[in-house]
Amino acid sequence: MRDVVLDDNLIKDFARNELLRQGDASIRRPTAFNPIRQKLRALANCVSQANSLDPGIESMTHLISPKKFNVFIKVCTNIANTNNQMGLMIGGYIKKIVLLKISTAIVEDSSNMQREAEQFRYLFDAHFTSQVSAVAGKKQRLKRIDMPEDLPLFEDMQVLGTYIKKQISQIAKNETVRLSKLILAYLVMYNKRRPFEVAEIERDTYIRQAYKSVQDNKEILASLSYAERLMATRSVESAIK
Repeated sequence: MRDVVLDDNLIKDFARNELLRQGDASIRRPTAFNPIRQKLRALANCVSQANSLDPGIESMTHLISPKKFNVFIKVCTNIANTNNQMGLMIGGYIKKIVLLKISTAIVEDSSNMQREAEQFRYLFDAHFTSQVSAVAGKKQRLKRIDMPEDLPLFEDMQVLGTYIKKQISQIAKNETVRLSKLILAYLVMYNKRRPFEVAEIERDTYIRQAYKSVQDNKEILASLSYAERLMATRSVESAIK
């Protein structure tokens, strides 16, 4: 898939735009590249499968053509059958690719290329939802209905929490990465947060949210005992320290 991406100008333009959306290094999330890689693999897979059906399709530029729309639908249907979630997401990626082809055509003053992309977009808007994404969405909803939701027992949570705290207390000073992972696991487990919400929050953001939480919940604080109010406010002070 790497070679497909490197040889495809439209996919590279797509990657460049995705990187620009993340901002510079000062605001970019540490895990920002992971979803971009996923998108590029999906687009490269789309071209690769299209090429296996029609050897004349060697790039995304060739695929984004009204003459190749039926091949495109077959590829996306296959992707959606394999991975319902990707079947829902690939349409959004292709919409951006189509706009990139149109913009390239305008810059290069290529009326043929622009006409191809615009006609493909009309076909996409008319047929993609009914033939691909709607079906993929329905299959995904049915899977969720049939999937049992198993919640962990409170006793198991206590055992895990005790184990993590013990591991933290025994960790060596130079094992900073392992320590970070253990603390992240502990925070996620007891705060009901998704991992990236805890992993990517900055200290200043946490302090602001903590102060805001105190200010927004004055009625709740008023209902607490003196000791409980003291503990709540001290948690903010300890975060600052």
